[in-house]
Amino acid sequence: MKDVLSDVLREVRIGRAVSSGPLHIFPLVGGADPEEGLSLLDDALEEGSLVVEELESGGSIPELRVENKGEIPVLILEGDEFVGFKQNRRVNSSVLIAAASEFVLPVSCVEQGRWSRRSRPFSSGASSSHLSLRRIKSRSVHDSLKSGRGHRSDQSSVWEEIDRLSAHYDVASPTRSLQDARERLSERLSEFEALSENLPKDARGAIVSLGGRPVALEILAGPRVFAKVFGKLLSGYALEALEWKGSPGVPDPFSAGDLIEAALSAKQSEHPAVGAGRDLRLESEDVSGYALVEGGRVLHAAVFA
Repeated sequence: MKDVLSDVLREVRIGRAVSSGPLHIFPLVGGADPEEGLSLLDDALEEGSLVVEELESGGSIPELRVENKGEIPVLILEGDEFVGFKQNRRVNSSVLIAAASEFVLPVSCVEQGRWSRRSRPFSSGASSSHLSLRRIKSRSVHDSLKSGRGHRSDQSSVWEEIDRLSAHYDVASPTRSLQDARERLSERLSEFEALSENLPKDARGAIVSLGGRPVALEILAGPRVFAKVFGKLLSGYALEALEWKGSPGVPDPFSAGDLIEAALSAKQSEHPAVGAGRDLRLESEDVSGYALVEGGRVLHAAVFA
């Protein structure tokens, strides 16, 4: 399993960056894995094949019950949001839900001030978490796995990051919701949306650079999947870029390549995934990250510097 991720990291090629202000996105091309037989969260919810519910009648903050009633596995990405029910949650780790299966999904609360039913059923949020929050969750989930507690995040750290972001932008949210902060910033975030139109159609991932410094690497199973989820991922990159105070910098493909080398050099450990496949964790002094691997293919990998 470890070789599968390393092979993909060695095979991808860094394309020409697209930029908006300090945000530079280098497309990653090549080394695509088979994408057939994969459904994504939004598709499955729209079709009604994926059921998401609170755990039991009382609910549980760090857990939701998911059931795939369809005939195709469903891929849910780390950072995806479930909006509604007793509070909004974000997924801790990328998971693959096999056809006709169900399990308890580890999540993090991103709406601390509400514990009451708002809607049924859940809907999928239109954004992914910003990189600082994803980095915090990635490291805390890895710590949890090493201590045998499963794919749990440090919920207190998640709430602290949301409070920090809200205070930074002077967002008053009655439920201390990450969604409220994003809505307050929607006009500024929309300035980055055009970047999604300029990536090559054969891109299966990206390296994200802020002010010329690579901060994240993202790889999906192939171009079809990447194109479908990139809008969500870009929303998280854009929210991170709004806080950049330095020079816009220039896109540097050599420094982008250094992030791939850092990922290849990081220590890898393998763990059972929440659903189907295997969960790889990467950790070094410079980077942290994960990969969901199944059947010899990388479904989703992310590395944070």
